[in-house]
Amino acid sequence: MIILDAKELNGDIVSNVDDAIVFLKKHLRISYKIEGLRRENILELPEDALREAVVNAVCHRDYFEKGARDGG
Repeated sequence: MIILDAKELNGDIVSNVDDAIVFLKKHLRISYKIEGLRRENILELPEDALREAVVNAVCHRDYFEKGARDGG
């Protein structure tokens, strides 16, 4: 297995969700739509979809699984 990047999140749950989204956005491709003098950044995946995926992962995680509380 090759891991290209990793991030430990140790804050409160809301901060961790926000930080996870920032981390994911850093690795997504961005295209640009330019009309006149305005440029619109278009993420490879919609930010709403990213947020929903991260929140679902947090909500459905098994926190009683061995090692779940210490990140191991």
